[in-house]
Amino acid sequence: EYDLMKIELIGFESGLWFEIAYNVGSIDLKITSLDDYSGYWTRVKNSYVGDYPFQTSTDHYPQFSWETVPRWISFRRNPNSGPFTQEDIATIANNNYLSWYGLGRPEDVINMAESIKAINPHYKMLLYWNSESYWGSEIDTFSESYLQDGPGGTGDRPLYDHSNPAMRKWWIDHALFMDSDDAIDGVFADNTRGPATTLKSEMIKDLADTLPADSLKLGNFIRQRDDDGNRFRMNYEEGTYFENQHIGPVNQPDHESIIVSMQLAREASWKQKVVMWNGSRRNCGCFDGIADSDIPPSCVGFINVDDEPRDLIMQDLELSLAEYLMVAEEFSYFGFNVSPDASCERWRWDSSGLPQFQKPLGEPVGPPIRDGNTFARHFEFVSVKIDLETEETTFDWHDTGDFPTAAPFSHSLLPTQAPVSPTQASIAPSDLKIESNVPSQSPSDSTSTTTRILLSASGFDPITSNSICPAQEATAVVIDGSAYTGGPGTIRLYQCTFINDEYDLMKIELIGFESGLWFEIAYNVGSIDLKITSLDDYSGYWTRVKNSYVGDYPFQTSTDHY
Repeated sequence: EYDLMKIELIGFESGLWFEIAYNVGSIDLKITSLDDYSGYWTRVKNSYVGDYPFQTSTDHYPQFSWETVPRWISFRRNPNSGPFTQEDIATIANNNYLSWYGLGRPEDVINMAESIKAINPHYKMLLYWNSESYWGSEIDTFSESYLQDGPGGTGDRPLYDHSNPAMRKWWIDHALFMDSDDAIDGVFADNTRGPATTLKSEMIKDLADTLPADSLKLGNFIRQRDDDGNRFRMNYEEGTYFENQHIGPVNQPDHESIIVSMQLAREASWKQKVVMWNGSRRNCGCFDGIADSDIPPSCVGFINVDDEPRDLIMQDLELSLAEYLMVAEEFSYFGFNVSPDASCERWRWDSSGLPQFQKPLGEPVGPPIRDGNTFARHFEFVSVKIDLETEETTFDWHDTGDFPTAAPFSHSLLPTQAPVSPTQASIAPSDLKIESNVPSQSPSDSTSTTTRILLSASGFDPITSNSICPAQEATAVVIDGSAYTGGPGTIRLYQCTFINDEYDLMKIELIGFESGLWFEIAYNVGSIDLKITSLDDYSGYWTRVKNSYVGDYPFQTSTDHY
């Protein structure tokens, strides 16, 4: 019953990537740095070199919470379909932390930002600013001389002429002008792909270097299909949007594109960059009047439908959400819709009502773990697994917040070292006494009971008893230290108090002890001991700890202001 979902990683430092590796004679947990891409396809491992620095300030970042899935949203609207309604604006403001907007006149962009912030003052609104194509916005300072001759780019929109210095200066100046408005919190640069040495890339860098320190500098930057994943942008930008995570170069191994994208996102989060993860698996807008035969294959079932195709949407969401939860860290946000076109039915662009976004999420218990094309991870309120090859997902929501500890399982290739069994120790010396809360019985009448161990000032208090151990097995043990003043030391316990198939550390209760002590069961030759040390004694740990954890600090004398 080996299941990757039953492996939990806790307590590790950040910045690590964990993977199960099957080798001759062993199964290993392989741990690498999040900026180490040497284990991937040749083009990736050869071009993903170098590093970029950690973000030093996040004070101007969007708010973030693990209470539910932290979200961002992409939206736009055809001006001919009328303005956004108050309900539209409210659902954007109340269910997301940030977005971009920019397809319209500058005053329309600012009005939208102001409308959202009137409902949610903490919302972060970025200017959408395409670095490749001119989207036809009515900008007074624009000149046709900034455009290239010939065919256009995305959507047949005209392309900028980056060889024109006036164009590059105008592009930077307009972004700075918009960012100077109180309603705009930074700039989102789109269509940025290209080597670092191009005029376009230099223009993008110049804008980032010129924006104020408290303005967000984000964009469509990191993409695994490009050499080095465009990681060089993170030397001067503060975060990145992720899209087309499943698309890679020709000949790249199956599913490696999404896996590398996940590592790129985790590296960015580790280095305190903002991550906007796009979970939308298709872009299917209204397409009013389109013939069924002309519907794009990816949009079959989503276009020319009378009602919301909830089952298809949920299939998309389960896959995308599982992928996102493998990369999620602080300042990582999840976006999901069928289309960003708010001119269409609400279910296409507004996913805030989907049940997964209403459930509590909680902080990550630890990082994700990979086994081939399968990933698993645990959060406070959900455990999740995804098989990228079969697209099978598992979500185990546990609303109590108690992580469901996996039941023990055996696997011939995953050996474990058995702990020392209490029943293998020798009987404690006979000069120590214990008592039971029920009369002595013959072994044949053995029953489970609670054994009470009374301690005197120096340790055990001899108790009148006919035998060292009561006949019945002790299911639970109460150790009473009300009279104990011995401080740190070792108290030898009876083995018989632990001889029971149902032995459980949770059934040992310590009562009456003074504060400032640390209690530990120690298995020694001939006895099972209760080892008691001071809370400021670290001498029993690893060399570096015991040698450096020295000295002391005083007790607080006043707590009235606590």
